[in-house]
Amino acid sequence: MKCPSLLIDCSYIYFHRSDELNSLLKEILLTYSVYKKYCSDYRIYVTYPYRGLATEILENTLRGTRVLVLERSIESVVSQIGSSKPLYLDPYSTRDLRTEELYYFDLLIMGGVVDKPPRKRLTTNLMQMNLPWAESRRISLRGSLVGVSANLNIITEIILRTLIHGDIERAIRETQPKREAMRRAIAEIEKRKKDLGTREAVEDLYKELSTWLNIDIVTFRRALKRAGISRDLWI
Repeated sequence: MKCPSLLIDCSYIYFHRSDELNSLLKEILLTYSVYKKYCSDYRIYVTYPYRGLATEILENTLRGTRVLVLERSIESVVSQIGSSKPLYLDPYSTRDLRTEELYYFDLLIMGGVVDKPPRKRLTTNLMQMNLPWAESRRISLRGSLVGVSANLNIITEIILRTLIHGDIERAIRETQPKREAMRRAIAEIEKRKKDLGTREAVEDLYKELSTWLNIDIVTFRRALKRAGISRDLWI
């Protein structure tokens, strides 16, 4: 499959602690592996604004891969690539990504940010600073970010599976870590608590959630416990 080019914006690489930097490097390598798995023709770029210790570690980590590491501004790379329709994937975008839009954009851009705990709108800041004219979208699950992993490699796999199947919700479910599925299940249980007065109602909820979350009965029971549902109602 011919895949859209991917650009990872590492302008904030020097804001990372050592553990965050290690996580970022791991996610970039896993993202490269995802592209190798699904794509026969692809280009991956990683950019940063100036050289330093962190970028030396980045370059050493990616040496021997097909990832092109550039000490360049994003705008100059986008111009060099010849992209006229770049898409910045931003969890704080006001617009949800629709499946059909993936066939329109010719370059995907993601913020190379790993922040523990999360610091809001870092990716938004990157876009406004480096490519303010680009369009942005967020990947959401039924209108919410809860249940959608923020990991670069998982977001990448969601995109590529969507291009294959034409169904973004299916792609999210197929790549969803159990911890994310449980987080969303807890949110759904708490939202519908008043309707969960019988075992039958709880069973119906499990059947519904299992159609769009990567959830099994063990994970569902853990979610019930976390949401404070009486054990008498468990299935």
